[in-house]
Amino acid sequence: MQILGIGSGAFARTMAVAVVMVSSRTPDALAHAVEQDAVEEVAVEVDASGALESTAGVYLVVTIGLDTLAGPDEAEIYRATARRAADFHGGVYVPLERDGADAIDEIDAPPTESEATLEAIALLRRTCAAATARHETVTDLLVVVPPERLDAGLHRRVLAFSHDLDADPFCDLRLGYLTASDPTRLAALWDAVETAQRQGLPSKRWMGAFVTSQMASTTYANHLPEIARVAGYSGASLAFSCVESDPRVLEFVDAHLSELEGTGVLSLTGNGDPQGIWLFDGQRNMDRSLHWPYAPGRVGEDPQGRMPRLMASTVRELDLAGAVVWSGTCHSAVPLRAWVEGDIVSTFGRVDAPTRHLMAKDESLCLAILDAGAVALIAPIGANHGMAVDREQEHALRHGAALGDAVRSTYVDLVLARGSRPVLGVPGGTVAETEAWEREPVMAGGGANRILIGDPRLRPFAATPHPSERVRIETAARATGAPALVHTVDVEWDPGFHADAWDMYGDDRTADWCVRTRLEFDPLELPLAAHVAIVDFAATRSSDGASLPYRATRAMVEHHDGRAFLHLVANAPRAGLEYEGVHARFVVEVTRP
Repeated sequence: MQILGIGSGAFARTMAVAVVMVSSRTPDALAHAVEQDAVEEVAVEVDASGALESTAGVYLVVTIGLDTLAGPDEAEIYRATARRAADFHGGVYVPLERDGADAIDEIDAPPTESEATLEAIALLRRTCAAATARHETVTDLLVVVPPERLDAGLHRRVLAFSHDLDADPFCDLRLGYLTASDPTRLAALWDAVETAQRQGLPSKRWMGAFVTSQMASTTYANHLPEIARVAGYSGASLAFSCVESDPRVLEFVDAHLSELEGTGVLSLTGNGDPQGIWLFDGQRNMDRSLHWPYAPGRVGEDPQGRMPRLMASTVRELDLAGAVVWSGTCHSAVPLRAWVEGDIVSTFGRVDAPTRHLMAKDESLCLAILDAGAVALIAPIGANHGMAVDREQEHALRHGAALGDAVRSTYVDLVLARGSRPVLGVPGGTVAETEAWEREPVMAGGGANRILIGDPRLRPFAATPHPSERVRIETAARATGAPALVHTVDVEWDPGFHADAWDMYGDDRTADWCVRTRLEFDPLELPLAAHVAIVDFAATRSSDGASLPYRATRAMVEHHDGRAFLHLVANAPRAGLEYEGVHARFVVEVTRP
């Protein structure tokens, strides 16, 4: 199939300057561009948002797994929706089914599901290679897939592929899935996407619901991220206290849940499983005497009523029309096929090996959120940590980023934590893939489980200055030796909570506190082959200038969608540094090849 020519031309903004000063309140800014023979010193003020428009590479839409549908009429609705998505973005639709126009050659025996997925990924790889041969870059991938096929195994393989499109170790795609409880709802979901693209979100309300303990359930007025408040949102949060602390928690849910309706953004966090959010203490997972061996008929078994949950059936009755829903509840992006893990042992039972559980559609929390009208769901398709919600939301608001970039920021974090491409396992895959899934670091695996169900190019927020983080960069040519640029980067974080301060995906628990920033450069000035080194670093407490024990740990270059980014990270022991203000100075030397 021919790849449409949607010019993804290189970002080529340059300025003849030797020194550029940036006073933006956000680190994602056009930091500088220095022409080789420039001599004039110029101070440049950058828009506080720091946002630059994407170069809009190829938007690729694929269908996969349509053989699971009831018949050709349902399959055609999926294909028609995929074509609409491609047409809306001036993109390309490629079916990845054996009966599609570009299907893989038939073999004598029907493939296993795993084989079919691998073949689909192979075709996807060839499609992207064809785009590259035509000097195009696939930057966005929308996978239109029935709920019967979308699970952690499929996502892990797509995510692993998405790191392969250029020479850096970072994820190269804004990735989204499109699924729904039935084909008619799938078409309606895309209708909602087009409405949001043209008209924005339905309101400036930002609502939250989270699970807590040691208190009565309550409502917190004006409880939303500070950066969302700066962006013009207002709202509140419902605090559901575990039943051990609040025996009347279900009464509180019944009385207040409707307050989540009519919102532009809904944020859900709390322990849970594919069927619902837990309103009981997750420490129950630690008591083996309370667990039973997994059996499909025993899932959710609770004869004594000690494990109340906010169930899919209740969520489905809400009016969430047009809302972007973020969820940190484990497995809340599972449409139907859940991989049973230890984090849901209290409600699903014990397993000794990767075990897949098939839910009925009316049991799925994921499908309930979509049935309630959400235009997008960003949530985990397996276990995860709910802090990812705060980080993704902050990224989307700070940079005015598309939702695909918001969830991609988590995939980027996995690379920064490791210093290299993450090794992803695949439940239900090959023996090696399954073994990798079982031994992968828990936190990193949780980050890899984050997915977007919705349009990866939906950009619901304007870029918003961060209220408590600032960055300043000064650039000069190196005085001696080989030609190089020296960037002095000052990062200032005020005292208080910072979503990025916990190095949640790192393996070193002795130094899991960090300060970090992302700077944007002209790709011609920061090629992937550039030698980048932190030649000096210091960190001080912002209140009194006292030295702090951070050490510089990462300086990594990322290219994505015609843009170049420099990621800088410094780590320290958490003790004594939580919520402290910090001023970190990175001196970075960049030598182009």
